[in-house]
Amino acid sequence: MSENKLPFEEFVKLTSKQRGVAYKYMSDHDKFRARITDIMGEPHTTKEKREEILKKYGIEIKS
Repeated sequence: MSENKLPFEEFVKLTSKQRGVAYKYMSDHDKFRARITDIMGEPHTTKEKREEILKKYGIEIKS
């Protein structure tokens, strides 16, 4: 796992399934932001961009 915490700005670019796993890689403050923000629908980021974000922060999503 990366020592960097996943920032909220990158978190919202993930799919809802990816966000469910990635949540634990965020700082306490960004977890709070995620809880109080109503993230509607799926992001407009490409699959490649989402995979790049996950890899950058050492997050593995099992299928």
